[in-house]
Amino acid sequence: MMKLDIEQRSNRKAADKKSDCNTAVMKSKKSEGFSLVEVMVSIVLLLVLVLAGAAVMSQTGGGIQRQQNKREAIIAANTVMESVWNESYAINVARAGTTLNRTNTVNGVVMDVTITFGSEVVDAANNQQYVPIQVDVDHLGSSDDVVLSTFRYRYGLSRAELQ
Repeated sequence: MMKLDIEQRSNRKAADKKSDCNTAVMKSKKSEGFSLVEVMVSIVLLLVLVLAGAAVMSQTGGGIQRQQNKREAIIAANTVMESVWNESYAINVARAGTTLNRTNTVNGVVMDVTITFGSEVVDAANNQQYVPIQVDVDHLGSSDDVVLSTFRYRYGLSRAELQ
């Protein structure tokens, strides 16, 4: 029986040594690199960050394009408004109550322009006569048209207002 105890003890010692050796090998293997799960998680996180950045860039680019289109529509409205101001007051009075449709091109973009002439207003209190004029520019079929309103006075300068 004593011999059996000695053999069991020696077997245990050998098993413990083997176990210690396996643990040391596993520890060293684990610290050598990344596991597949760690790599997959890092790839997913990187993908989420890249997609979020792309979405932000897309939104910014769209906003810049909308502002450029609106600027071109304002340029078209100003061009048309100046041509109307340069016409004689009598021509503007003759057009009272009418609407003209034109196209105007700015930087290669063709825009539909609607010019509406109001009825002549005689302001006896201030000794002024004027025709209200509205220029509406539809740029690229968008819903946010550019509208300029002004009064074409018989005498003196007119002033436009962007609505």
